[in-house]
Amino acid sequence: MKLKKFQGALAHLAFDPGKSRGRLGCSCAGPKRFDDDDFLSKNVNLFQVDIVKILNSKALRRASGKTQVFPIPNNPHIRTRQLHTLEVAAVAIPIASILGLNVELCEAIAYGHDIGHAPFGHFGERYITEKSNKPFLHAVSSAIVAQRIERKGSGLNLCFETLQGILTHSGTRDFGVKFNQALPQEYLTVKLADKIAFTFSDYNDAERVGMITEPNDSGIFSLGDYQRVRVAKCIEAAVIESAEKGHVSFKESKAAKKFMKLREWLFEKVYLPINFDVQRAYLDRLLDFLTKDSHFEGCDPFLLISLMTDQEVFKFGEFCNSATIPKFEALQNFGVIEILDWLRGKKFDFSSFDLKQV
Repeated sequence: MKLKKFQGALAHLAFDPGKSRGRLGCSCAGPKRFDDDDFLSKNVNLFQVDIVKILNSKALRRASGKTQVFPIPNNPHIRTRQLHTLEVAAVAIPIASILGLNVELCEAIAYGHDIGHAPFGHFGERYITEKSNKPFLHAVSSAIVAQRIERKGSGLNLCFETLQGILTHSGTRDFGVKFNQALPQEYLTVKLADKIAFTFSDYNDAERVGMITEPNDSGIFSLGDYQRVRVAKCIEAAVIESAEKGHVSFKESKAAKKFMKLREWLFEKVYLPINFDVQRAYLDRLLDFLTKDSHFEGCDPFLLISLMTDQEVFKFGEFCNSATIPKFEALQNFGVIEILDWLRGKKFDFSSFDLKQV
């Protein structure tokens, strides 16, 4: 179906960059490293500046070594957290473009939404919550990484709206109904794009690792014969429903209902059965090491773990499997070691992020 008649349907709701609440600035701890901001901000759209910042961040680089669903894939076509991030942007951009929303804001939120994920995906998130006895929310962690950890503690100095969009990307499945309509529609666009991207990609990857065989009762073929057709069909349905309702929504169409059925099927047949016993054992050893080794004195071990990649945790586990407690020097190539001095004494609440200071 051609969507020409829906072009710009929500343009009147597009977030106006001129109404941005601005950036955090240099109030955070750490050296002031925003000279490039002065140049970019004078010459580039403020959300394009955020895109550039996030794309150049160390956190997004580390995401290439973090689980989307399946840890340490042997197949290069299986998604990592970084590849998932790119796919979210690839869904959010056409939805925003067709509806007339702020594409740059959507893109910035999409690139930043998962930069605070722990290793091993949502299992890592649950592990840190369990062991620290404090909630670890990856959306909050993403904002913390962006504003308090990147650039050796100075942060990326992102716009208020980019940060708020990152913080609100995760949560309710009830698209377009429970979401606060007073918030920019771009936030919900990325929230929706995230669900569309990971649902079809996770199914696709589960097939690759042999967790799914055909035929099955997931109903996925009612949404298309292959990945790109399924994504396109959901984008089309979301655009039409949003245009008709006057706000971003993907709940009531036939495609939306089939999509929700597929998501529920995935939780039961794919997500829940994945065994993380090996990852738990390695994380237990790593946590013990980070807690006891004097080189990490003053550092929050859960913060350190959250910043590590799957490969780094497995590398540490390999050291332990050789019956040798690794020396600090053996970890010199771990990314977290590079920023260790800027993490000492840092304590963060991973359950909330105060945007009032922006």
